[in-house]
Amino acid sequence: MAMREENPEHRWRLGVDARTSASEVQPSRPAVAESLPSRDVSHARLARPVYVVTVEHIAWGAIGVWAVLTRLVALGAAPMNPTGAIAALAEFAIVKDGRAALAAIPGHYASWPELLQGAVFGAISAGDARARIVVAICGLIMVKLAFATRRCVGRAGALALGAMLAISPTLTYYSRDGATAVVSMTAMLAAILIAESMRSKPGVIRGAALGVSIALWLSCDATGYASAATVAVAAACVGAFKLATHDHRRLRIRVWWQRRRAVVVVTAIVAIVGWLALTTVWFSYPVADVSAAKWRAAFALPSVAFERGLRNVIPILGFYEFAIMALAIVGAAAIVADKARSRFA
Repeated sequence: MAMREENPEHRWRLGVDARTSASEVQPSRPAVAESLPSRDVSHARLARPVYVVTVEHIAWGAIGVWAVLTRLVALGAAPMNPTGAIAALAEFAIVKDGRAALAAIPGHYASWPELLQGAVFGAISAGDARARIVVAICGLIMVKLAFATRRCVGRAGALALGAMLAISPTLTYYSRDGATAVVSMTAMLAAILIAESMRSKPGVIRGAALGVSIALWLSCDATGYASAATVAVAAACVGAFKLATHDHRRLRIRVWWQRRRAVVVVTAIVAIVGWLALTTVWFSYPVADVSAAKWRAAFALPSVAFERGLRNVIPILGFYEFAIMALAIVGAAAIVADKARSRFA
């Protein structure tokens, strides 16, 4: 039986044979590597923005849905009161007759929300719901502006403010009734937010925006005068407290005036010119007559004001807004107590 010869070339050896070329030693690349994409998929997935829904987002969504439902659904179901009916007739007359209709109703001075409402009549048509749509939208904007106060009062404070504005029975009623006082309050809140933002980022443009907000605030309703007086008294109290607790008062006032002089001048000019133009409807009414009428509507003698307060303000705050007033008092007390505790800790 013939034995098989062993081929010495096929014998297994440890290491690399000297007769083997370098190209044969190099391992071949797997075919899978050629089919991989050129871009890094893991980096794209990691860099993809992640949208997180927090409790705050859910709360603001609930506030927004409630505000829309309570202010826009069945807006024209309730009949108009005499004041709203007179305003609606004036708005319809402005659309029909133009500038000549501004003096058609004696003792009634049209405001810029009524002109805007007249524009809605001209663009769409007249109706009970469309006669209240401008004020209702301003009521929604007021709730939206509460979200912008997060930088000022924090997330919890902004949520509390937005909830109070949204569930307030008084604001809901007047927003659906077409009362221009809601427009005045919306412009007031916008002016306060712009003024607060100017503490960190002052500028001429922001000053002009503040002047426009003040002009809209004071020219749309007589309640703007009363709310402006309240804000002025509160600002004066805060300023007096800061002057009493800081040193170098005159130097601080002088430095502030040197830095903010241009902003103050621009704000004042825009506010005065805008107030004159909007209050008189581009000088269609005498300034003295309109100002006197709104002043009489906003302020009264102490005895008359006390009687009006007993009949109007106290029932509203004591019954309709009782829960909100109680929560506001508790919140204010908590803020004051926290400030005092942190100061004396």
